[in-house]
Amino acid sequence: MLRRRAIVLTAAAAALPLGCATPASFPVARIGDDPPAGLQPILAPQRIVKAPAAPQRVIDVHAHFFNARDVPVSGYLGGPVAHSRPGPIGDLMRLLAPWAEDLALLLAPDALTEWQDLIGRAGSARVQAVEPAELRKTLDAARQAHLQAVSRRVFEILGGSRFETEFNRQKGAVAPRIRSLQGTEGAPLGADSLFNAMQRDRPGATPGAATLSLDSPAIDELPPYTDGVLAFLGYMLSYRWMNLLAYQQAYSTQDGAFGVDRVLGALVDFDHWLMPPPHVAHEDQIRLHQLLSQLSGGYMLPLVAYNPWTDARSGGQLLRQRVLDAIDHRGFVGVKIYPPNGFRPLGNSRHPLAVKGAPTPGELDQALRAMWRACAARDVPVMAHSGHSMGSDDAHEDMAGPLGWQDLLTAFEHEKAPVANTGHFGGEDPRYAWTEEIAALMDAPGGSALYADLGYWSDLRCNGARGACGARPRLQQALQRHPVAAQRLMYGSDWLMLSQERRWDRYPAEIAAATQSLVDPDALFGGNAMQCFRRLTAVAQG
Repeated sequence: MLRRRAIVLTAAAAALPLGCATPASFPVARIGDDPPAGLQPILAPQRIVKAPAAPQRVIDVHAHFFNARDVPVSGYLGGPVAHSRPGPIGDLMRLLAPWAEDLALLLAPDALTEWQDLIGRAGSARVQAVEPAELRKTLDAARQAHLQAVSRRVFEILGGSRFETEFNRQKGAVAPRIRSLQGTEGAPLGADSLFNAMQRDRPGATPGAATLSLDSPAIDELPPYTDGVLAFLGYMLSYRWMNLLAYQQAYSTQDGAFGVDRVLGALVDFDHWLMPPPHVAHEDQIRLHQLLSQLSGGYMLPLVAYNPWTDARSGGQLLRQRVLDAIDHRGFVGVKIYPPNGFRPLGNSRHPLAVKGAPTPGELDQALRAMWRACAARDVPVMAHSGHSMGSDDAHEDMAGPLGWQDLLTAFEHEKAPVANTGHFGGEDPRYAWTEEIAALMDAPGGSALYADLGYWSDLRCNGARGACGARPRLQQALQRHPVAAQRLMYGSDWLMLSQERRWDRYPAEIAAATQSLVDPDALFGGNAMQCFRRLTAVAQG
């Protein structure tokens, strides 16, 4: 197997562009220019389809469009992603992680390649003469061809590996328990498996989600969705513009879409916390997302990532040279931090976590306080993961909890409070009362600038299986005890993480159904976002 792997990787590496070697240190920026003027908005939606249940304005405040080159991908899959998916899916993610670096380098486009590809497409004189519908067909065909090629290559590389063995074992266990309407969910790994897994997520590709077999009445939930691992891998190996196009088609433009008018795409910065480092410099990720936003006509508006470890080690240069530059000059509408890496939003000195090599808790707090103050001065929100998930272990996940948010409110009691979005609203894990505790903080003195979103709440998906909507009573209790939270709660999907789920295209409609009578849909799907992300008003008016 090792010899076969070496042959496959060596042959593939010969076709790689220069500059794609595994970085021995953090990568350097390769995109040196701003997006040129006069580019056609080739990624702008030509129409927004509105479902009957959709409010007039729908804003998704929590999504991602990065790929495998933008994150420490092996540490990411084998650590936070696997830890947050206990059981068979987590096992598959851990088996996939050792291959992730090779797959990223061989198959995932780097930022410079994508930058040049987009400018070539959007700057072509032929684009101006092409009807929008024909242009979309061209883009979609390019995406389909890329996915087919990636699907074949993934099978060539993973064939014969422990991942394939475990994937097929799980498939064999699932097949007798499920009746898939496309008939492929029980099929073993093959050259078309990744491509087919992603096609089932395309609206209209299948009349419904896989359903329980009639001869399995004792099953309370659908079996683990192993094809979701392949779908997620496919998006991680795609051009970022292709991911944005897939999102847009599913949620906005195709028949049956819910009607998302605008989406916020957050970058992430796991540097130092997860290793080895990413293959694309964060400066290049920022430039590329600036271009994606421009070419989408503002349909996608980006959030820049902030990492207190890097900032503490750089003496504040990260905040000044990267984060504030993105906000002040590149159209970014917010900041994203990731506490499950190993830090609290604030109060690390009071509640420290020992992380090898990290700055001291005091240094983390100093860097974070400067970031919060700079964002407060600009009325720019900071979104942070607030669920007990996506950490390398339980101790890291504890850092996302209410303690750090309480310390933030206390620290800014006598100065302008920063606006914060607690992504995932404390999370849906019933072992933790974080949702209600965050709602109580919204209700407390100094909590008027605290918001939350419902990104990736699987247990709010009312899909007919027993156990669905299990999180609704917990959400209802939090909102009943603290009604002000309904004025701060926003819709979010957490796509592309959501792409691991069956029929993720139904998520906004399912959230609308689950929150009916709990929250004003106009506020949940748009109004509260306009209050939190105040730069959206200028974008809407522009």
